[in-house]
Amino acid sequence: MLDGSARAWCAALEVVEGPELALASVPAGRVEAHGGWMAWAPGESEVVVEVDFGPSGPRGRARWALGDDFAEEVGWARTFVLADQVEALRAAGRGKGATADNTLVWGEGVPRRAEEPVVHKLLDLIGDLALAPPLGMRVEVSRGSHRLHLEGLTAMFG
Repeated sequence: MLDGSARAWCAALEVVEGPELALASVPAGRVEAHGGWMAWAPGESEVVVEVDFGPSGPRGRARWALGDDFAEEVGWARTFVLADQVEALRAAGRGKGATADNTLVWGEGVPRRAEEPVVHKLLDLIGDLALAPPLGMRVEVSRGSHRLHLEGLTAMFG
């Protein structure tokens, strides 16, 4: 899990030059599932997330556009877990590699920046969208998850 962010991956990829890829565009659409929604429409290549884990959890909005500095604006954010979910995750056999260095425990740990959990949700979305051709469109997600992102990608290209 390295440090729980994408920093090491960004540094490794800086030395690799890939081919120029044409941006794909698909018709506008929307999926609602797993307590959230994902919408997409042709337009500026950008992604936006809205996070709301309730009054004591992380909340906020984050945005990243193609051409912005990914490592500086998004790649730094570690994965996180809510303090009241740690024991349930461990009981389910998950999070075995989690440490205070690579995982922010929201409510107990110290974030690198106040918006770290929100930005990490943006990182999750960008990573999941990397499974598709580069998109020439705006994608917006509210209360996202990997399952929701997969359903959105399936609707886009399935």
